[in-house]
Amino acid sequence: MEAAINTASQHPTASQPPNILVVDDESSVRTMFETKFHKQIRRGELAFLFACDGQEALEILKDSPQIDVIFTDLNMPRMDGLTFLKHLKKNNGHIPTVVITAWGNYDRLLEAINSGASGFLGKPINLAELEQIIARCLRQQEKMKRRIESLEHELLQAEKKALRLRDSNRELLQRNRELEQKLMSAGALPAVAV
Repeated sequence: MEAAINTASQHPTASQPPNILVVDDESSVRTMFETKFHKQIRRGELAFLFACDGQEALEILKDSPQIDVIFTDLNMPRMDGLTFLKHLKKNNGHIPTVVITAWGNYDRLLEAINSGASGFLGKPINLAELEQIIARCLRQQEKMKRRIESLEHELLQAEKKALRLRDSNRELLQRNRELEQKLMSAGALPAVAV
C-alpha cells in the first residue's frame, strides 16, 4: 500500500510534500501516525501537522494554508470536531476531512457528514484502511488542483481575449473618427454637433 501513497503524493511542487493535519487530543494517535508513516516522512513524501483540538487546528490552518488532508476526532476539549468541521466548511471546505472516532453514535456521524466530513475511520485505527484513505484523499486533492489550474488558465485566456477585443474596438473607433474627419473635410459628410 505504500506505493499507493507514493503515487498519490506526487505534489505539484517537488520540494513540498502533501501536508496532512491530524486533530486529536490523544497523543497515541500522533504517535501512531508518526510511526506508521516514518519512512514517507523521512523521505519527504508526506508531512504531518498535529493539533490537540479544533481551535489549535484553525490556528494551524491560518498559518499553514497548504493542507491537503485533515483527520479529526469528534470528542476534544476547547473545540470539538463537529464545531471544527462547521468552521472548516465555511473557510476551507475544499480540504478532504476524515473523522476518526471511537464513538458509535450514528447521529453525530450523520451530523459530521452534514458538516463537511468526507469520510470516517474508527478507533482503533485500521492501518491498511488509513493508507487507502490517505491515498484516495491525495488523489482527490490532486484532481481538484488540476481542475483549478485548468479553470485559471481558461480565465486567463478569456481575460486576454477580452483585452484584445477592447483594444480592437478602440482601434476601430479611432479609425471611424479619422474617416469621419476626412469625409467632413472633403465635404462628403455634413458636420454633426456632438
